[in-house]
Amino acid sequence: MNRFTVAFILFSLFQISVAGQVTLKVVITNLQNNEGRVILNLMDINKKDIKAFYGKIVDKRCILTINNLKPGSYSFKYFHDKNNNNKIDTNFIGIPKEGFGFANNAMNKFGPPDFKKTIFEVKLDTTLVCKACYMKFLND
Repeated sequence: MNRFTVAFILFSLFQISVAGQVTLKVVITNLQNNEGRVILNLMDINKKDIKAFYGKIVDKRCILTINNLKPGSYSFKYFHDKNNNNKIDTNFIGIPKEGFGFANNAMNKFGPPDFKKTIFEVKLDTTLVCKACYMKFLND
């Protein structure tokens, strides 16, 4: 085989492997300040962790871009890790001291929302906007 044929085959295989992959952009607003970072945990429809993503906070918001995602159903949860300790800090009864949220801005009065409420579909490049929640009145 000549070099042109080999290059054409490799290029074709690359195109097939990336075809159908999309980009998910998550914009998190309502962050209290620019301290620390946001940690987002992406999961599949079966609650299986896919990967954690870390984002810088600028002007009290964070934009996380997830490339090369296969179309499908996903969920995520995130928190504002103000002190960069890689965990969500809670008070003595387990209420978060740091901002947090879920896909679809799903919330519940007590405890996390039902997982089904956090599932979203990605078919094409998608941008989701989420508003961080702070349980300030319980943590002052």
